[in-house]
Amino acid sequence: MKAMLRNSVLAATLAVTSFVTLPAEAAGPMPAPETIGRSDVDLVRHRGYCSPRDALRRAWRLGFHRSRVERVAHSRIVVVGWRRGYMSRVVFANAYGCPRIG
Repeated sequence: MKAMLRNSVLAATLAVTSFVTLPAEAAGPMPAPETIGRSDVDLVRHRGYCSPRDALRRAWRLGFHRSRVERVAHSRIVVVGWRRGYMSRVVFANAYGCPRIG
């Protein structure tokens, strides 16, 4: 009798806690990505890798002015702009945090 009571209490506890700790994906549909309006480069905010907008922000923090995205490839993003009076180019990896590779 004690074993049956213990098993039923354990089963009820597991059932209640499984409903309380649902993952965030099960809570609802995933929202559409936020699109930023520019005609030459599709600037869509992505998670998990470097977006063109993030690359432009990172270039600005590196001292680039009037910068633009020149090329977006599968593995890298190339940004060109003016830095210290000269036209410069910087290459970012298409990974989280936009690490600089060139």
